[in-house]
Amino acid sequence: MSVAIRPADMRRLNSLVALLLASTSLTACLADGTEGDEDLGDIGDGKSDSFGIVDKSTYINAGKTRTYTFSANAAFRLSITQPTTAEADRPTLEVSITKPDGSKLDVPAGAEPSAVHDPADGGGTGGAYALTIKNTGTRRANLLLNVRPLGGFGELPNPNAAAFPDATWQPPALASWPPAYVIFNNPGCGHGCTPADQTAMQPRSVMIKMLASAIHEVKQGGTIRVSNFNISGSASAKPVVDALVWAMQNRGATVKVVMDQAQNVDTSRTTQLAQQGAQVRFLDGLHYTNSVGDAVGIMHSKIVVVDDQVVFTGSNNFSSTGFITNEENSVVMRAPGYSARIAAFTCDVDKMFDIGVEPGQPQKTDAERKDAILALDQCNTSDVWFPPTGVVATGSSVAYSAVAKGIYESKKSLEFAPDMFAHPALVSAVISRAKKAKSAGTPYSVKLVLDASDEALGNPAFGDCLVVGAKKYGLDIQVRYWRGTPEIYQLMHHKFMLVDQDDPAGAQLYNGSANYSAKALKYSFENVTRYRGTEFREIVDAFTARFAKMFAEAKDKDGMAADGHAVPACPLADSEI
Repeated sequence: MSVAIRPADMRRLNSLVALLLASTSLTACLADGTEGDEDLGDIGDGKSDSFGIVDKSTYINAGKTRTYTFSANAAFRLSITQPTTAEADRPTLEVSITKPDGSKLDVPAGAEPSAVHDPADGGGTGGAYALTIKNTGTRRANLLLNVRPLGGFGELPNPNAAAFPDATWQPPALASWPPAYVIFNNPGCGHGCTPADQTAMQPRSVMIKMLASAIHEVKQGGTIRVSNFNISGSASAKPVVDALVWAMQNRGATVKVVMDQAQNVDTSRTTQLAQQGAQVRFLDGLHYTNSVGDAVGIMHSKIVVVDDQVVFTGSNNFSSTGFITNEENSVVMRAPGYSARIAAFTCDVDKMFDIGVEPGQPQKTDAERKDAILALDQCNTSDVWFPPTGVVATGSSVAYSAVAKGIYESKKSLEFAPDMFAHPALVSAVISRAKKAKSAGTPYSVKLVLDASDEALGNPAFGDCLVVGAKKYGLDIQVRYWRGTPEIYQLMHHKFMLVDQDDPAGAQLYNGSANYSAKALKYSFENVTRYRGTEFREIVDAFTARFAKMFAEAKDKDGMAADGHAVPACPLADSEI
């Protein structure tokens, strides 16, 4: 006897069979240790309208594996975090990325692994990638996944490339540079560079080539403004110094130089520039008293402005390590897009020039130069600040207030990479903000990378105070130390802070010449600039990728101790944290 099956019943039967087959498939998948694949789509090319995969919530059970596929045709940054899990309870993750050609990208295992990849480094153009994450722990891993494209910069090198471009590379004409760009040192030897590496990489330094190129484009009778802590007599600084001399001799350019007072000696390269026709002024910082006794700030603001058309500003000194092997940065901005910001830096150099003294002359007292120092206040904008502005007028640092406000207004995270973190009030601000987030039940993380040179390890360890505070209050704060090669005095020399770096609408970068210390933010001549992600998307993402790279290379206090390098204990009393 045959039975007719109505169409509606047939659909129900088909659905039941499909569900049964899916259950069987899933059971087999889980038994095999996997939790299913997911396609994330195309992450975009890193332009202003493509944000990639942002804060994707996912999980992987203990001992299980999950695979994600995505397409990428530009450099990208991978970040996997566990913000809702206490640091001590985060299971270790093993990560593998299969590239379009079938080869594997090496990603170190860890609780919060990260990686940066540029298809162009291997001569490729991108394509389909497979990201596999295995939870090797004994508890479920609750994850936030970010796969963020890193914006291209036209004909200029990827700032986070594995190595400098070939020695034959030359910058294109200034007019073809993007409105904003950032230069990082990429010698290809990480934090283990040797003297031989430094010599071999000099002809490939992007910083040297772009500075010299911009100087050579000065107009006839134009003006080049330079401020820095020092100009070394090294072979690495010579191409830039030679370009300045060429501009004076061949373009009739005015070269104005402001340098720290320590260079006010007959043998300094800056004094020699004065003898070759440059207008030079030397400057020291404000005088003050600390717990040790009388002290004085320094002239530390690192700026090059050519014809009010382009500015270079960041952490680089004019030295071999500064141009080649240190972890450094210089943000480059061009007119007309950023004319207002360039004008602020022009103002800063000119006002510092007015405050300083000619070669061979003694420094003036703070009282004698009070009016000239007060005039510096007019250079500040809503996004650019110049220490020590505010201090003479009100006793308070405008730049410190801006940085502290950025900390207190952060929503999800802070990432710091200052050469020095030595400001008790900033320690308090960071801990206070993290405690507030914890009280609200909001995930909030802080990461800090500090220089670990012998000199840095000899200074008060306020970074360790953050670790003490994290343990005391149960906060997600991680502090690591980046140690270069002592033989060439290789440093982690950045001075930047990232706020909510993975938030497309709220990400901010604070960058400049100032370390995070009272001496820098209150008593020295410095600069601090805010770059909002909504305006400087590619710049913020480039710094975010750079931080991830350094954090992966750096070691915590215990790791440093295992290598024979002691990190000093926090100098603050428990009641002060």
